[in-house]
Amino acid sequence: VKSEDGKPLSGASATLRDTKGNLLGDFPSALSDNQGVLELANLEPDVYRLTVAHRDFSPSTVLIRPGEGTSESAVKLDKGGTIEVQVLDDGGNEVKGAEVRLLDGHGHNVLVDITDTGRGFLSSVHLTNGGGRVKTDRVGEGKYLADARFGNVHSEMVEVMIVRDKSTKLTLSLSEDGNR
Repeated sequence: VKSEDGKPLSGASATLRDTKGNLLGDFPSALSDNQGVLELANLEPDVYRLTVAHRDFSPSTVLIRPGEGTSESAVKLDKGGTIEVQVLDDGGNEVKGAEVRLLDGHGHNVLVDITDTGRGFLSSVHLTNGGGRVKTDRVGEGKYLADARFGNVHSEMVEVMIVRDKSTKLTLSLSEDGNR
């Protein structure tokens, strides 16, 4: 695991999913060492989505194939950008408690947090606050699809570009047919 300038990162952790996005394991005890090496043992030969996270950088997801030649894979992390989404109803009012999704090129919602509770892992989504907003830092640079949902209403899916070291603001409007 390396920073964007090529320096090894210690203290990075990993989350492993199958290609359909199902969580297979979270390896909080498997932290990268001072050389940036993160070791995940006893993986069956298959294709996995490995997400590497570090407190100071945006997470990065790569496909890995253990058992096919070398099992080493270099992952670079960057600082990413910020996204702030406001969700409004069809009357222009702020919506508290709407779920906001930001889908990467694999269809994975990057706004899902996996938290180690000490008794297991908790998956949580990002919900808007009382002002109808959700803000997330350290989102990886690139193109995403964003939408919002609240009950049986939803927004249309819109394309959004996240730029490193920049803040992106987006307003999503909810409607029953999602075409606003």
